[in-house]
Amino acid sequence: MKSNVAKMVSVLICMAFVFAASAAFAAEAAGDDGSAHPYSELSENDMQALQDSYGSPGPGESIRYDFEQRVLPAYVLKEYAEALKEMILAQSDEAMGFPRMVWNLSVIRKIIDIQMNSKDTYVFPAWEEDDGVMDQYAALAKASGLESNDIFDVSFQSPGENSAMVLLTFHNTDTYLACKYIGIALKDDTLRYFTAETDTVFAPDTIFFCEVKPDRRGTIDTIGFAQEDFIGAVRETLNAATEGDENFVIMFEFGMEKEP
Repeated sequence: MKSNVAKMVSVLICMAFVFAASAAFAAEAAGDDGSAHPYSELSENDMQALQDSYGSPGPGESIRYDFEQRVLPAYVLKEYAEALKEMILAQSDEAMGFPRMVWNLSVIRKIIDIQMNSKDTYVFPAWEEDDGVMDQYAALAKASGLESNDIFDVSFQSPGENSAMVLLTFHNTDTYLACKYIGIALKDDTLRYFTAETDTVFAPDTIFFCEVKPDRRGTIDTIGFAQEDFIGAVRETLNAATEGDENFVIMFEFGMEKEP
């Protein structure tokens, strides 16, 4: 049953990304000189553009920033919350695969965007005629070094009594405001989304423990860099009598009120 729920979520997410780009996937768009690239590859310049977009500054430009602060929390807290609760309760492989799937699809979406706006010419298939399109794009993401396994690890943790958490541990904090950890925590049928964020410019020796909500985000405290520091902060916050919203700010600048 849980596997069927996960498959449904996977299909829905894929459809959301596919339809966003479907208008651009007409028949063939080869240049007169025959120098077009197949959709399954990127020109040297476009591959560089993809890799640069991993940490480009600003919302809407950076794959990593948008994933951490906008796309993943929107899917977790709004779009697929109920299905994800079931997966976390079961501590299923699908629960750990969920953030990986969202990351990889974010990279695929960026690849399509780059191809659509490239100075180079690409030949695109009709989606309904080629069910291997997503596999080809997944291979491109892997070739770029931006596949989810290159970026973070995923594990299950138990931050406290009657609670469970999917923990993302990032290999590097190599972009501005990058997360070291993300915790998708479930307690009392409520999903919460916690982050451990860095500020490499203004506070390189500090980790900020934060929470992202459907309409706002805020800094709760500063913590150490160890995984247990983050898990402990999640435990304390889940057990707190109040949520302490005084430090939370409306997230209009992040665009989370819009569809990711």
